[in-house]
Order: sequence, then structure tokens, then C-alpha cells
Amino acid sequence: MSPADKVLLSFVCLLVLFPVKSSAASLEISNPTTVATFGPRGLVSLKDSKSGAQITLTKDDWLLVIDNNTLRSGDAQPKIKKTAPGEITYEYELSSYRVQVLYRLGVSWKFVSKQLRVLRTSGSEFTVHRVVPWDVVLQNTVDSAYVPSTYVPQFGATIEQSSTLLPGKDLGEFLRLASGHGLFLTIQNPFLQAEHDGQGASLGYAPEMPWRQSWGQFASDIACIGAYSLSRRRQPREMIPEWQPAPRLTPDDGMDQSEISAFTACVRAFLLSPAPEPISVEVGWTLNDYQIDVGTPEGQAEYKRIIDTTAELGIKNLLYAPANSKLSVRMNSTDSWSWEYVLWLNLGERIRKGDWDPLKDPIPASVAEMLSYAKQKHV
Repeated sequence: MSPADKVLLSFVCLLVLFPVKSSAASLEISNPTTVATFGPRGLVSLKDSKSGAQITLTKDDWLLVIDNNTLRSGDAQPKIKKTAPGEITYEYELSSYRVQVLYRLGVSWKFVSKQLRVLRTSGSEFTVHRVVPWDVVLQNTVDSAYVPSTYVPQFGATIEQSSTLLPGKDLGEFLRLASGHGLFLTIQNPFLQAEHDGQGASLGYAPEMPWRQSWGQFASDIACIGAYSLSRRRQPREMIPEWQPAPRLTPDDGMDQSEISAFTACVRAFLLSPAPEPISVEVGWTLNDYQIDVGTPEGQAEYKRIIDTTAELGIKNLLYAPANSKLSVRMNSTDSWSWEYVLWLNLGERIRKGDWDPLKDPIPASVAEMLSYAKQKHV
């Protein structure tokens, strides 16, 4: 082979190899906290840089049921494109349908989003019966799974009973790994169906939504996936029903603190007008505080325990509405709810009668005592 032929052959090899290397590099998106790697069929790994949690997926599929057609990601070879620094798209040609899957990683996100978009259909009108953005299998050993669901403890219902009483269903899925790490799956939809089987998990919903192409592309609700390290500190799965004594030991069968933090951060990332920090309020009425008489030493001591608990939970606002026999009597209330006696720090009746003027009269001692104690607790 002549020197010229060798140079030409080397040049051709570079042209062939360079796109492959460039394409491989384009299958990773990252920010300061999260690295997501993609393969021929979707997401293959997710790493949280801070905790070191790294999740490897052996499958990342999706499914759509449109009219009488079931579209599966495994039935076509997608075209992959990195459309922006934090975006990768997969486009599938499935019979008369074209479906795009968009993955995104925001600058400050600790999770990756996934959205299915129907770019082309056979007809101008169609109905989307089912959407399953997540159908994954993990390489990491899965110890267990936790599924948060619709729950109305204020009605005395268990989680299982709540699922039959209300239209809401599952809210997401948390996979707990043998390594001490975790993976959450969720979709911006409260009517989810979560399934878990060994190393696999799926999450979807049934919108039963008619659509017209004239409205634009049909886009699924955004799905999210994120990795984290488990704290090993879990909350109870259910609240203690009203009027029932608390168990001697607090159950730890609910969400891990890291699962709560990861899910909360995911939700906050999509708020249109996020507050610097949430405003939390402890509503004393839900604790039946109107039955506590802070006009007595015993009542004051009991209510101070409510203030203590509020402070321990990090809540800075308390809706204060106990009774106070030194200042008001419920039977003298004139409103239809007979609630006047707890309003204005139990001074509602006196204000109405003209017996107490907030502009000039001193604060009664029983009120001042509770205000002073709350101030000490930063409530």
C-alpha cells in the first residue's frame, strides 16, 4: 500500500470513528448534582453526585394505547438526537404513528423527566386510553418497594379504604435497594397505577382522553425519575385515627425521610411561583383544641404541649382557638357556628359587646401568658 493510500485510509477511518465517538458523548446529560446516561433504548443509568447513589437500568420502556392500537417502545428502533444541552429525544415510527420521547434534566434538578408526544396518527381524531411512561428493570438489587397512595385519615379511613372511597389512586413508586440507595418514579397525575415485580416496576395512568390533531401534539403528563441515598428514618405509613390511643412504639412502615425530600424537591421544581419556603400552619381545631379551657392552669398546660409539638415540627404558625372560661362562653356566641367565643384570642364576644377595645385595653393575663409562651417557642 502506497503512503498516499495509507493516508487516505487513515482519513476515512477518522471520518467513520468520529461520529460514533461524538454520538456516544451526546448520550449523556448532566448538571452539578445529577448525571444521566442513555443508550439505544432510553435511560441506562442515573447518578446522584452528592450521595454517590448510582442506579443502572437494564430496561426503560414505555407504552401507549391509542384507539384500538397498543404502541410499545420495543417494537421499533428509535432515532436518537440530543436537541439541547439538557435534552435527548427518541423518535419511533410505529405503523401510522410517530411517537417522540423527550428526556430532560434541568439545571438544578436532581431527577430526569420523561414525556411521550404523539407527533403523527392515522386519523385527525383519536382517544388515548392508557399511558405508561415508566416500565423499567433495574440491575441494582431491589429489596422492597413503597407506593404512596390517596389517603383521607380525617375521615377515619385506612389507605386501602381510601382507595375505594375516592377516585385518586397511587402517587408514585419508591424502589429501595440493597445498597442503601433508592429510586423514585412518579408522574404529574394523581390517578396512577403502580406495579412492582422483583427487579421491575411500572407506572402509568388511564386518561381516556379524546384528542384532535388540530389542537396540536398530544403530550403525556410529565414523568420523573430520581436517585438518592436512604436515610433509614421512616415515618408511620398511616396516622393514628381520632379517638384512638397512640401505640407504645411508633411504626416505621412508611416513607423514608429521603424519599419525602426527593419527592418534595421534584414537585417544587415545577411550581410556577415557588415560595422561598413553604408556609406551614398547625390548625388547632383539628386537635379539638376548642375543648381545652386555657382559662384554667390545667388547660394552659395542655395547650402548651400543642405549642411544643408545633415548634418541634418546625411549624411557625398555629391557628389558636381554644376555649377560655375567664373571657367568653360559647352559649353567648351570636354567629351560626357558635364560634365567636374563640375568635380574637377569645375576646370576640367582648369586642362585640364593647367590653374590650383592642386599641386601648390591656391584654388579659390568660391571653398574655399563652402569647408569651408561643413567642418563646418561635410560634
